Amino acid sequence: MTQLRKMIKESFFSEVLSISGGTLAGLFLASSAMRHLLENFPGLLIMIPGFLGLRGNILGAVSARIGTGLHTGLIEPKITLKGDTAMNLVASLLLSMFVNTLIGVLTYFVSVFLGMDAVLWKLIVVGALSGALASVIVGPFTIMLTILVFRRGIDPDSVMGPLVTSVGDITAVICLFLAAIMVG
Repeated sequence: MTQLRKMIKESFFSEVLSISGGTLAGLFLASSAMRHLLENFPGLLIMIPGFLGLRGNILGAVSARIGTGLHTGLIEPKITLKGDTAMNLVASLLLSMFVNTLIGVLTYFVSVFLGMDAVLWKLIVVGALSGALASVIVGPFTIMLTILVFRRGIDPDSVMGPLVTSVGDITAVICLFLAAIMVG
């Protein structure tokens, strides 16, 4: 099988899953519970695009780093949260919390600019909390799946980006919803 065919074969399934995951996240956003929450917490509507994009960006980079480590032999293909895998997980968690806090601050300023009611501390806490929750769930999953894909002889770089984005979208929307309910 040529290299091109192998890449297309490996990538196709993950791309289909990515589209499906994005659709599921959209369906959750369209649910009556989420619509009610968005009516009561309108700043979330501004927060959602950046928040969803962030999950795939951060954890996609983690997957690429783990994949590179696996290809170069710096990381053993064992499912463990030690050494480089633990360091990547902690780094992604801290980065996610920091950037999601920044998204909360930016959401506040955009909300004020648009004349919407917004409370800065609530947006910051929702951003940081939902980002941390999503990272704690999707981070270990990303590392585990990257290693499992590599073990099966599939290049993680071909499949993990769309898979992480899909799982991250679904998880992020749910975590954002939960954090907004907790903050009230």
